[in-house]
Amino acid sequence: SLLDRCRQGDQAAEQELVCYFVSRVSGFAEKRIAPLYKRRFDGDDVANSVMKSLILRVRKGMIDCEDEW
Repeated sequence: SLLDRCRQGDQAAEQELVCYFVSRVSGFAEKRIAPLYKRRFDGDDVANSVMKSLILRVRKGMIDCEDEW
């Protein structure tokens, strides 16, 4: 599965996982960032942070999902 490949350090799998989620996370975050903070960061900044955390947690085996990607 995609997650198994990510756990094994497959960078192509990691990129595939990021590509799948990054626009969704960015759009979700963009809609929820308070106007006061939008001058400091945007949805892409949030998405980059989330993706970095996701990949690190997948590598450590902290993410387990029943669905096969």
